[in-house]
Amino acid sequence: SDLAEGSREAPFASLARAVAATRTARRLIGPQYRASILLREGTHYVSETILLGPEDNSLILQNADGEKAWLSGAKSVRTSPARAWRQHAERDNVWALDLRGTGIEEVTGLRINRKRAVR
Repeated sequence: SDLAEGSREAPFASLARAVAATRTARRLIGPQYRASILLREGTHYVSETILLGPEDNSLILQNADGEKAWLSGAKSVRTSPARAWRQHAERDNVWALDLRGTGIEEVTGLRINRKRAVR
């Protein structure tokens, strides 16, 4: 949760919260403070642009040792029995997913299990 302390054991839920915490620490400690944000394994979804400025000078953003971390501006769509991929009745290679209610109005790129898919 973003209410967590921001440690390895209790990380923040969002990158935006982690950046805000580094800015607070720099204000309290001083400009010599060198902040690092460690991203753990997995895809980290960023729903809003995070603007970095001079106050973020020397901020290090990296993956944890031996782990693969992805930053994505995409929106993840969770499937369920009510929202499942459906195969086209006449074309084996055409699939559809009802996106009503997801807030997605346009699909400009598609990845399935981190692999680029043709839309």
